[in-house]
Amino acid sequence: MHRSKVPLQKWVIAIYLMSTSLKGVSSMKLHRDLGVTQKTAWMMAQKIREGWIDGDDEKMSGSVEVDETYLGGLVIRTSLYPSGRKRGAAP
Repeated sequence: MHRSKVPLQKWVIAIYLMSTSLKGVSSMKLHRDLGVTQKTAWMMAQKIREGWIDGDDEKMSGSVEVDETYLGGLVIRTSLYPSGRKRGAAP
């Protein structure tokens, strides 16, 4: 972001899009979503990825804390037939 002519708001949106995507974001998607050239979108994606690189090879070293985790949930009937019979079975 240093010495970039791209507004800070577009950087923040790009960081958000890249951090919330499960499989990553292409420069073409950033180009369309941000309204910048594809070359600029590629440069932004590269700089964001470089910023995420940590020089330390140990992942999650030290103390790791997780908050607001909910496991489980409401059991939902998965059968389309509430009687319990299998599809195609005689009544």
